[in-house]
Amino acid sequence: MSDDEESNAPPSGAVHQVVPRLQSGPAQTTTSELAAGLSRWMDASNSFIYVELASLVLLFACVADWYPTVWHKYALSVACVSLLVCLILQTAEFLVPG
Repeated sequence: MSDDEESNAPPSGAVHQVVPRLQSGPAQTTTSELAAGLSRWMDASNSFIYVELASLVLLFACVADWYPTVWHKYALSVACVSLLVCLILQTAEFLVPG
């Protein structure tokens, strides 16, 4: 060991302090609650999956084969707007079903 490592090392008789928990009670979210929330999210996303997938394909196709023409800009804006609207609607359906 070098002199720097020895000076940074704690003394051999040092007592390690335990860091207190920031949360005072039990875990706030159980695994069953997480699974239930994820299944609700999947149920809400079933009706949007095809539009989201098509929007992503169009988005990546525009970015991969970019030419600064009006049609590419229009296709990119359609992809971004439709993906954003789908995610907003999906989140709203998740938070307030029906």
